[in-house]
Amino acid sequence: KLESNAHLVEWEDGRVSLMLGTECFDVSVKPMGDHEHAYLLAHQTGSGALESQTEFTDHMTFRPSGLKSDTHRHLTAQIADKQVKKNKTKMYFTEKNPELVKQELENQENERLRAQKKLE
Repeated sequence: KLESNAHLVEWEDGRVSLMLGTECFDVSVKPMGDHEHAYLLAHQTGSGALESQTEFTDHMTFRPSGLKSDTHRHLTAQIADKQVKKNKTKMYFTEKNPELVKQELENQENERLRAQKKLE
């Protein structure tokens, strides 16, 4: 026997909430368009076929109803993690020894300065 701790509550003012354990979610319902079709399918493991159970007639959106809920804090943390710029390691591949390249550049600069002094 399947059991669930989830249930939908319709309030006196017409709002609908989903109670899932200790969490409460606000539910917004929007009818599907005439050309939209969505079905609930069940996979039959024996035959491998998909069996159509029902057709959905509405879109339902669930949002945490409070700012202090565990779900809201979890979603906010995920969004914040995506916004944080992370330092990425840059990799450079060289065929020459970087110290030798640096020394050659310093020598070229010294020669240029000596040549400039001779011209003055």
